[in-house]
Amino acid sequence: PSKPDNAKANNELSRAQARTTAGWMTLFAALGLLAVSFTTRLISLKPRELWGLIIVATFALALRLTYLNDLVTNIPNFEAFPVGSDHRTYEDAARNFVRGLWPPQTEFYRQPGFSWLLGNVHALFGPSIRPFQIIQLTAGALASITIYGIGKRIFNRATGWVAALLWATFPLAIFYDTQLLTHALEAQIVIWLMWIWLCAIERPHIGPLIALGLLSGAAAVIRPAFLVLIPLAAIPVLITSLPAWHQG
Repeated sequence: PSKPDNAKANNELSRAQARTTAGWMTLFAALGLLAVSFTTRLISLKPRELWGLIIVATFALALRLTYLNDLVTNIPNFEAFPVGSDHRTYEDAARNFVRGLWPPQTEFYRQPGFSWLLGNVHALFGPSIRPFQIIQLTAGALASITIYGIGKRIFNRATGWVAALLWATFPLAIFYDTQLLTHALEAQIVIWLMWIWLCAIERPHIGPLIALGLLSGAAAVIRPAFLVLIPLAAIPVLITSLPAWHQG
């Protein structure tokens, strides 16, 4: 409504740059811890097991890309979201983020994490929603590998393969991976939370514990209901790490 003076404008720019830098540092730290936690366990996989997981993940990605192509090809104006839909609300907030008009001055009506993430993708790759969809469905396909690890660790190898194939072909997961909604990320976050939680219980080292805390906090910004899981995850971790209580 009014033009700010230079001092106020520079102050706002500095604050925005500090927020962005802190956000990206946290994101890369969380991704780094996840990668280290996961890759150290991939080393113990047999070559046949590793190639099988690559085939399953590739198959899951192909299904998702095919479905996305069908949506774009067969639905006219696929990216023109209907007024009042959650898709349009998240996209509107993400574009406001790029324009420097987000977060709003009022309280959040919807959880802010998804809008912030989508806004950063727009800032990096432009206004099209396609890059975010590709990132999201790629993450959904890779989640089949994590599900295999969970099934194998809790039950056995055969259960892991069945679980991975079920996730790779699960229609609801494929559908939501192409949408601008939080549901796809929520499902993927649950999978990663369970994997890191299992790692933290079996070997309560500082890496998995930090990763579990960071991912739980990020999940709560995507969907506040994840806060309920934090004490449920913390209690068994604390019990199993009693010999090293300071880490717990």
